This record gives sequence, structure tokens and C-alpha cells, in this order.
Amino acid sequence: MAARATRSGTRSSYARYLIAGGASFGVDFGVLVGLHSGAGAPLGLSVVCAYLTSAVVNYALLRLWVFSPVMLRRESGRARQYLLLLAANVGVNFVIVKSLANLGLDYRIAKVISAVTLAVANYIVASRVVMA
Repeated sequence: MAARATRSGTRSSYARYLIAGGASFGVDFGVLVGLHSGAGAPLGLSVVCAYLTSAVVNYALLRLWVFSPVMLRRESGRARQYLLLLAANVGVNFVIVKSLANLGLDYRIAKVISAVTLAVANYIVASRVVMA
């Protein structure tokens, strides 16, 4: 019975993670397109600003909705871990989007490729290290 509850809880957590990720991606993509195509900001700056903006939304959703609110203990340590993960993600995201755009791929498609690439790795790291 306990194993069934654990699997159900894991599926529920993963579903919430996907929804939170989708919302965060929507913010990321919207800010990216708004800054780059709308405001004419350079692609690199737009990529970084969009990712950092979405990171705030993502962190709030992960802490308050996806992973147990009981985990709010030791928040400062988790925040530091999240910031390290965020720094790595900003760098990887920047490299993927800029590299693929420089190869001629539309930056919006490059952003989707980057987001999918990072999503799986981030779930594993966030659930086992940052939010645990």
C-alpha cells in the first residue's frame, strides 16, 4: 500500500513539475520574443534576461506547489543550491540558443531545443538535490 502511495505521489509531483515547467517556459519564451523581436534587444541579452525572469517564477512554483511545503526548512541552503543550478542553466541555455541561432536555426526553435534538453536534467537535480 505504501509503495502505491509513493508511486502516486511521484506521478503527482512529476505532473505538477511539468505544469510549473510549462508556465515557466511560457514566461521565458514570452520575455525572450518580447525583448528580441519586440524591443530589438540583442539575442544574448534577451536570452539571459528571459531565463532569469522565468527562474523566479519557476523557483516559486517548485517551492510552493511542486515539492512539499514542509521542505521549507533550511531554505537558505536550498536557495544557494538553486542559484548554482540556475547559473549553470543560464550558461548552458545561452550556449545552446546562441550556437544554434549562429548555425542558422531560428532562435525560437533553438530556445525550445534548449528548454527540452535542460528539463529532464533539472528535474533530476532539483528533486534529488535542490528541493530534497
